Amino acid sequence: MAAQETIADPERDDLESLLQVLKSSDATSDQFAVAGTTLADLSRTSADTRKGLADHDIIKRLMDALAVPILLEATQHQCTAIAILRCLGNACYGTTDDDDDDDDDSQDFASTIVEHGFEWVHHLPSTEAQLNGRDATVSIMAVRVLNNISTLSSAVPARMAASNLDNWLIDILASSMLPDDVVTHAMNLLASICALGVREMPDTLSENRLFLLLSLTEKYACDPVHGLIPSERLAAVSTSVCNYLSGGDEQKGLIVDFSLQRKLWDLFVLIDRLSQAPGDAKDAQSKRGETLRRDLIESDGRLWDASMEFLKPDPRFLSVSDAELEAEDQRFTQAQLLSYVWLLSDLANDAAFAPKGLKDPLVGRIVQLLAQPPITETEPTSARKSSPYRLTAACQILSNVLNHKVWRNAAPLVQHDRIHTYLIADLLETEHDEYLHAGSYLLCQLARPSAEVRQQLALTPGMAGVCGRLARHHNPALREDAARLITALVRDSPAARQMYLPLMEEISAFNETHRAVHEKQEK
Repeated sequence: MAAQETIADPERDDLESLLQVLKSSDATSDQFAVAGTTLADLSRTSADTRKGLADHDIIKRLMDALAVPILLEATQHQCTAIAILRCLGNACYGTTDDDDDDDDDSQDFASTIVEHGFEWVHHLPSTEAQLNGRDATVSIMAVRVLNNISTLSSAVPARMAASNLDNWLIDILASSMLPDDVVTHAMNLLASICALGVREMPDTLSENRLFLLLSLTEKYACDPVHGLIPSERLAAVSTSVCNYLSGGDEQKGLIVDFSLQRKLWDLFVLIDRLSQAPGDAKDAQSKRGETLRRDLIESDGRLWDASMEFLKPDPRFLSVSDAELEAEDQRFTQAQLLSYVWLLSDLANDAAFAPKGLKDPLVGRIVQLLAQPPITETEPTSARKSSPYRLTAACQILSNVLNHKVWRNAAPLVQHDRIHTYLIADLLETEHDEYLHAGSYLLCQLARPSAEVRQQLALTPGMAGVCGRLARHHNPALREDAARLITALVRDSPAARQMYLPLMEEISAFNETHRAVHEKQEK
């Protein structure tokens, strides 16, 4: 924004005249257009003009003008709409930076905006079909103005939500018409609207828009020009999906109703993969960017996981600020991934989540993930260490699917697919409690079909080691998991019971000691 200017008295009269034209219902469309364009130009540098545009009646007139369906094919109408948006956008900047009344002016402006709402936005093009063949400048300008407005008051996101602005933002993000900065603005606006507690009543998206929302990360994941999606953009769009689906059972239910389970799983896997990428990979361009996209989207992901592990910077060579930033990003990403794990797990509790049971395509992909062999023989779990969240989600989803009487047909998962083999190897090494819990519960479910399956699991190399890790774990919940797993394995086998008896006694003794210490501390 240019330096602040104050208008001299003769010019102030002209300013008042222009503002009166905007207020007047008798002004012709040409007069309104000329006044709007002139004031848009003046407001770039004039604090008095911006203050005049913040008038309640003028804001209402400007928004009313935008709410009239605009034939954007007509150049004159486009110019008028752009001038109106420029006036609104510049008015957000208030008067001067050192004016004591500036905050009050901004609050008054924000209150008027909130009072009037954002229904006018829906009259602007948003879908690719609408934007195709037209000048997208008006809608692009609208996103920039909405971004300015969103900074004025904490009440703005709630008003945007009440005006269902998320629908318009999803549509325009799904198009291919946005400059780089506008993509970031639109994603941040969407995240603020979808934030928990913003809406009084959770919104429900149409099937098409929910599909588009779940597709945004893939659309912007990687391109030859900009490389991988920046972490702040990934956070914005990922948070939007997560918060929307956390709005209530109805929102989660739409995933199943619209058969979008696989789409949600693909999104979760994509976010998991992207979260592994170090900074130098995110800056990849041209052919390297194309290669990254192919490995990211089109492959089964194991080569991606391994290459991202290889590219991770050595923490010893990070500056203090870089290390702190890296740690902060990781904490946020971990929280996000865990949210997706539990969302998917909750959805899998619905009997309709996997309508074909073990023959469901998504269940088939999860089984394939759990059963896939390591990339190298020398490091048997190296391809799986980098994705404990994906494996945790896979275990929880499959466990919940098996709960719906599907377990009766689960013997082939052990006897043919042998999904327990690498799962046991993982659980012997993982440091993630969530994965230990989910993996041990899946092993319990796999033990249900028959005595033959239970014996095969009980005698699998490493199973006793997994039970031992759980039994000696400092987390009491995991010690309970150990007891549950051992009980499932030895249910009808005296030989297995004798084999695991020392561990059961160890768990019992450990719990008694822990209980005695706890009671002593309470006294």
